[in-house]
Amino acid sequence: MHRPIKLTVPSYVVLGLVDAIGEATPYDMKQLAAISLDHFRSVRHAQLYSEPERLAEAGYLSVRAEQSGRRRRHYSLTAR
Repeated sequence: MHRPIKLTVPSYVVLGLVDAIGEATPYDMKQLAAISLDHFRSVRHAQLYSEPERLAEAGYLSVRAEQSGRRRRHYSLTAR
């Protein structure tokens, strides 16, 4: 069972970025935000690294971690 959370503006930004990209790392989200959102809304880079994990714990995103190399975390949308 996933813990319920309150969705915030950064939550919706992250969900929208992941929806646009498909599967994304926080770095991918940061790159897309820089070219698409920064003209309208500023999003702190730290939020793009912490918010996906919070959304994954709540069941909104699934996470796939690389087993070697940089061990990046790749996020994708769930049915929730």
